[in-house]
Parts: sequence; C-alpha cells; structure tokens
Amino acid sequence: MNIMKPIRSCAQAALMLILSLPGHRLAAQTLSLSPTSIGSISHFYDPEFGSGDDNQPFTFGTPSVQLVNDTTIQVSVSAPEGEAWNVAFAGQGLGSATLRFELYYDNSFAAPYASVTSSSLSFDFVNGSTASLGSFFDGSSIPDSGDRFDLSLEYNVVDNFAISGFTATIVFDNSTLAAASLNGFGGSYLDYQYQSSSFGAPDPGQLLTLETIPEPSIIAFIGLGLGGLGIVTWYRHRSRFFKSADENPFKQRTASPRNEFPPITNDVP
Repeated sequence: MNIMKPIRSCAQAALMLILSLPGHRLAAQTLSLSPTSIGSISHFYDPEFGSGDDNQPFTFGTPSVQLVNDTTIQVSVSAPEGEAWNVAFAGQGLGSATLRFELYYDNSFAAPYASVTSSSLSFDFVNGSTASLGSFFDGSSIPDSGDRFDLSLEYNVVDNFAISGFTATIVFDNSTLAAASLNGFGGSYLDYQYQSSSFGAPDPGQLLTLETIPEPSIIAFIGLGLGGLGIVTWYRHRSRFFKSADENPFKQRTASPRNEFPPITNDVP
C-alpha cells in the first residue's frame, strides 16, 4: 500500500481548511468593472438654499464573483467617443463644490466592515489638471457579509476642468469577508454637488455637462501643407484636446451633427 497518497490527501485538506479561515485568503485578484450604458444627466437646484446637484447615472452588470477572492476593485469609465464631461466652477458664484463617483451593489449596509486600505480617483483630463481639485475623501464600505460593496470617492472642486474618463480604485483586506456571491447592481453615478456663495442665488444652470470635444480648424493648417493634414488626422484620433484651464472650448450638444467642423475664419497664420 502506498502510504504517501493518504498523507498527501490529508495535507491538501488541511491546507484548504487553513485557507478558508479568516486571516488566510487565496492570492489577491482585481475585480475590474466598466458601465454597460450611460444615462442622461439630471439637474436639480434649490434657490432657497442656493444648492445644486447635477447627476450623471451609469448602469453596470452584475458579475458572478465572490469578493473574498479579491483585494482590489477597479472601475474604469469613459465618455462616449469624441465627448467629455465638463465641470464648471470658476465664474459661477459658487462657494464650494464636490464631485463624487459612487457604485454600489445591493443597497443595505451594516457593520462590521472590511478594512479599505487605500483608494484613488484619477481623471483623464482634457482641460484643466489636478490643480482644479481640492481635498480627497473616501466613503467606501464593504460589509463582512462579503456579498455587497459601496465604492464612494470624491474630490472638492476648486476650478473648471473637463475629463474624457476616470478610474476609481479601492484596495481592501479580504480576511474578514464571508464567502458569498455578489448581490445585484444597486446604482452608480458621477454626482456634482455645489453651493452658491449666498442663499437665494439664482439657478446657474447645469454645471456638469457632457459635451463635444472640438477639433482644431482645418484652415489653420493649410499653410502647413501635407504635414498640417497629418496633424489634423492625429488630432482626430486623439481622445484629448489640451487648452488652458481658464478657457471653455466646449460647445453644448445640440440636435446638429456632432462631427461638424467649427466655423471657418480668415485667421490664417
């Protein structure tokens, strides 16, 4: 009789038992998520208190996963091709503003929670930079039930900027999580909340907008010959268009075609 087989089987069973205990988890993995659709932005303003809220909703699918097998959740969101989210602050009479991304599965949460060890919310800037952002806050939570989570990350806004997308990431300790399948999608949005400098201020209008990124005028490149046409082609394939933070090169979306060129002028270099 080969006594090594039962010994090996006992060792494997003991190892699986140890790995299933709290504080001993399998190798870390990353749960990567992206929205399946992007909704229309809603606008709300309370003139009595001078507070506004522009909300961009997203829809996500529900993956067949267990959070106990992960230590990182990473969410990547991109605007539709050729568009960017424009966030207005300067010149709007605002005293404060915050931009928050939130994604949650299930909508009921209770302690105890797993420890979120690090988090980040990075933007793909088309206009402006990190100088347009103030302090960062992480309000994420993952109950020990292991079947739900709420990813909630926000920045204070201090200047105008525009982004073609963003990535939200949280890293957590999975040692206290139960082995359970992730519950259904609850909700997700990019939420811009702002407060006017004075109560009773008039509605400034929607300050979070999804707008077309303009292309540089072709007439400006005619003098550059074939090289200029190459530059135009290069710009059309870029997802970013850089200008100074105090300019607003975007135009509101209208019923007209999105790919029309800006008006031709006589300003030839």
